[in-house]
Amino acid sequence: GHVTGVQTCALPILGAEIINDPTGLTYEPDLVKAVVEHDAGLIINHMRGKPETWTKLGPMKDPLGTISTELGAAMHRAVLAGVDKKRIVVDPGLGFGKRKEQNAEILALLGRLSGLTLPILVGPSRKHFVAKESEDQTEFATAAAVTAAVFGGAHLVRVHDVVAMKAVVEVADQIVVVADEVEREIAEKKADKRKSKPAPDSASQDEKPEGFAPFKRRTTTEVVKEEQ
Repeated sequence: GHVTGVQTCALPILGAEIINDPTGLTYEPDLVKAVVEHDAGLIINHMRGKPETWTKLGPMKDPLGTISTELGAAMHRAVLAGVDKKRIVVDPGLGFGKRKEQNAEILALLGRLSGLTLPILVGPSRKHFVAKESEDQTEFATAAAVTAAVFGGAHLVRVHDVVAMKAVVEVADQIVVVADEVEREIAEKKADKRKSKPAPDSASQDEKPEGFAPFKRRTTTEVVKEEQ
């Protein structure tokens, strides 16, 4: 059968199985009550400002940090209102009040939204930041953005041309699977190497165990990025 979905930030809602709020629950707070009453799925889309003010908005200093925080807050409001967290999907809102270069940054750093522990939906299809001179060129640009979304960890992509983009997603998924397998194999080999290597009796500041400094740098960098 088919799933009935509706994109809205207004009430009432009749017969919807999935409700996609483009405002991130900022326009109509009671929308979550409708989600609970209909036992519907909820897509929380991040939007900055209102459509009539988008052209006047300045750049975001930390797009992914802001988006993650605000989507997390909206998710908590929905859960407190009775929405099952398992029925919530988040969308970073490409094009919804973001400048062209910021949409690229969102795709590049999409993995930072994984901290929300929710499925991620991305809708880059034919948005202004992928618009080109012809329709064909725009579709190719959309395909590039869809691929980036898959590489970044998107669980769902919303597109206009489902058949064409399904082929794009299938290839991107195959690449991700292989990349994961390679990374896992490398990690296992490194672990085996560490196990087989005898531990030094002592390590002075001048003679650190191999890999000590790089590991410390990676850990620090990861923590800083999460705090930004």
